[in-house]
Amino acid sequence: MNIKTGSFLFFSFLIFIFLKAQTSDNNLYNLFLHKQYEKVIETIEGSDNLSATDCYYAGLSAEILEDTPLATFYFKQSIALDSTFVPAKISLAQSLFQNEEFADAIEIYVNLLETDTLNAFLWSNLGDCYAKLMLIPLAYSSYQSAFYINPKNSSNTLKLVSALSALKTKDYLEESLFYCDSSLLYNENHKPLLRRKATLLFTNKEFIRAAPVLEYLMSQRDSSFLVIKYAGICHALFKHYDAAIFLLRKAHKQTPADMEVMLHLASSLSNKPELFDEAVEMIYKIRKNIEPDSAIIYQTNTLLAQSYLSIKDTVNAILQYYYSMNIENKEDRLLRMTSLANNVAPKTPHSLLWYVHYYFLQNFKPEYERNWNFVRQKSFSVFLLEEYMKYMHLSGQKKVKWETFDKKTKVITMKDLQQF
Repeated sequence: MNIKTGSFLFFSFLIFIFLKAQTSDNNLYNLFLHKQYEKVIETIEGSDNLSATDCYYAGLSAEILEDTPLATFYFKQSIALDSTFVPAKISLAQSLFQNEEFADAIEIYVNLLETDTLNAFLWSNLGDCYAKLMLIPLAYSSYQSAFYINPKNSSNTLKLVSALSALKTKDYLEESLFYCDSSLLYNENHKPLLRRKATLLFTNKEFIRAAPVLEYLMSQRDSSFLVIKYAGICHALFKHYDAAIFLLRKAHKQTPADMEVMLHLASSLSNKPELFDEAVEMIYKIRKNIEPDSAIIYQTNTLLAQSYLSIKDTVNAILQYYYSMNIENKEDRLLRMTSLANNVAPKTPHSLLWYVHYYFLQNFKPEYERNWNFVRQKSFSVFLLEEYMKYMHLSGQKKVKWETFDKKTKVITMKDLQQF
């Protein structure tokens, strides 16, 4: 029996127990009780004198046997024999729902709720029908009615919060947290509710509020991917790098292609000098696993710079900041390079780009500060290279040799530079 059928039958079996005393055929009841569902249907089909209860048992049996059309037929027969027989109406609505006849199911639930307004089960099922038809405001209203009737029902609360999140009302976060916390009063260790609360807080950047919920889930041995991932990222954002690395490694092992995990793991690793090689390996793995994306490349250049700084390789850090500025043209990269370049000996010819920036920072920084708009009128890189060519011409240099960040040696001549 599949999960859908099991869900359908949960309430139906409660009704079945209630109907035990009402059955007109004790033999039929015994067959159903002993799970002889084919026999139930055979007995019904060979009988000429059927009651609403008999047809109802046949419908339940057909549903268990996953014959939804036959189940629907018998439920309708039961209602035809007794139009006041509520269990058959509920089962028919559930059967129609499984058969994706949502509008017909809605009609039955609305009719039932006219005389049974405080039935949380009916309100929740009505909400499911509206949700399937993407009528989210109506689904939300139905789930909300079920919630206020029975806030203990955590399954309905989860559906209510999902509908509210889809609506994205102004105060949806705090309202959603209210529903979660209300249900958690009755189910304090309900992991799906706690995960939903943590996810709501995390995705709304409420990291300080999300962290204790995530820690509690982990203390309850919740090893689900999202819990480990979000907890790891929270630690990374709080600069608890050892804890972040431990958790993000586990998350990466579970889902190796998750880019968010990889980026935060690389960021945490880049702050640990002893893990420099692992940080660089992760950064290149990120680049290998993505389509060309300027934002990701910008981030990985920055992470490489951070990694080089952790091992006090200032020159290569400057070079990575240069690459990140080239891609995104971020002005704050220049400020970082300014600070770093002042700590590098002028005689260190590690890279052409370092030369360019060091020369510019030493000789043109005052002009740059005075006339910011002048630099913005052309590519920052082109501007620097032009200034550097002037320097080469005046100093008599004809070519420059340098080492790139991936340890390759390159040579460029004055003629080559003029082609930029």
